Amino acid sequence: MNRYSYIRKNLKKNITSAEYKIQDAVIAMLSENNENISVRTAVERAGVERTTFYAYYDRIEDVYEAIENEAIRDILEFEGDEKLSMFIEHLFSFFAENRKAVKAMIASQNRFSYFEKILNAVKYYLEANSICEYSTENEMIENMISSLIVIPLLYYAIEERDVDLKVIEDKITLMMKNA
Repeated sequence: MNRYSYIRKNLKKNITSAEYKIQDAVIAMLSENNENISVRTAVERAGVERTTFYAYYDRIEDVYEAIENEAIRDILEFEGDEKLSMFIEHLFSFFAENRKAVKAMIASQNRFSYFEKILNAVKYYLEANSICEYSTENEMIENMISSLIVIPLLYYAIEERDVDLKVIEDKITLMMKNA
């Protein structure tokens, strides 16, 4: 069993238009460096009723978690393809398409949670596709490979600069050969 299978739980597939409006409003406010996001400000910005908010979320932090889960779900949906280069390409494409949300989440108070969830989703992929077999000896290699993917990924999303995916892939291949 995969050590990171816990990240699959509670990943809701279908999102309603009201949920989307709320999440989009929160992302917009985070993008504006607004740190005083409350249920009241989120529903005002989203143009929905407070009761609508509470139909989907218990608190504003639940919206952050839903946004995080969107990225995690996308990463996990790629599971099953054993081509590491295609997986890395997929990640970078997703983060390019969702740059605004990624930047907002990194800028938010939840940035470490977001980073950790993405890192664990990548580790899940590596283990699920037997790219990294888990063992205490390989744990450091797995962490390094995951970091080699996620750190440039976040840099790419935040700084909007090109990242040479081939270089990342070559470093990972070299690391795996030396493991």
